[in-house]
Amino acid sequence: MSDSDVSPRDPTRQEDLRFQRRLWRVERAAWCVQVGLVVAALAGLAGGGPLSRGEARASGLRVEYARIARAASPGELRLELSPELLRGGEVSVRFDRAWLSGVKIEGIEPEPERSETQDEGTEFVFRARGAGPARVRFDLQYRSAGLRRGTVGVEEGPEVTFSQWIHP
Repeated sequence: MSDSDVSPRDPTRQEDLRFQRRLWRVERAAWCVQVGLVVAALAGLAGGGPLSRGEARASGLRVEYARIARAASPGELRLELSPELLRGGEVSVRFDRAWLSGVKIEGIEPEPERSETQDEGTEFVFRARGAGPARVRFDLQYRSAGLRRGTVGVEEGPEVTFSQWIHP
């Protein structure tokens, strides 16, 4: 069979350049999406990177928390309280009930002098040690997946709100 025997309309002879160009565009878009996902994961959107850490501040109260974490995995929340927030050598910190219902507190360093459960949440009272800012670390385990909003406040003092995304 010679070239003259093949019809110019024969799909095996003609290339569909329009289709091929569309396919190339789709492939390039898929490559961009894949690179974007890898960069986002490395940056912490899957947990463990710089974007996964958060900080909230208000008048001498600083809260460091995980913006992104995994359910049933360990985590921590850190508080730093300025000396101005101490009342009689003690500071009282409140966590709202909604946020506490989604975490299990595994440990607190330093140990609180006492804690009290109230209608709106739980209050932990810490004795000041030393002259600088008071630092408290809560070791946690996240109970369930989903968006979590929390509020931490000091009695008769500042209050901060933060949000976390807990992966399943």
